[in-house]
Amino acid sequence: MKFYSVRFLSILLGLAIGAILLNINVTIPSGLWFAFLLTLMYVFIRPLMQVVILVFNVFVFGLLSIVTDALFVIWAAAWTPNLAFSYTQGLLLALLMSICFFPYVYFKAKNQLII
Repeated sequence: MKFYSVRFLSILLGLAIGAILLNINVTIPSGLWFAFLLTLMYVFIRPLMQVVILVFNVFVFGLLSIVTDALFVIWAAAWTPNLAFSYTQGLLLALLMSICFFPYVYFKAKNQLII
């Protein structure tokens, strides 16, 4: 449960920073709905997508993951009223959301016992 809430909050934080930097008009209800949809996509659909693109992703050194994350951002925005991104904005938002989620992943990995 903690993972899902941290993922949701990192998406909200990335969207807020992206709205300021990229000059995107986002209302609070549409931002919350977008974060909810994107969290569901990241939790349920993204692992399956990563398995499907694994072979191609190895050859491009993981860069295809960012492309698929940008597609998820654009798909979630398509399901959100009054919210639309270009592909470049989706790519930058996906990078911002990954950066916002990175501290959680880093400290979680640091605190695990390695045997």
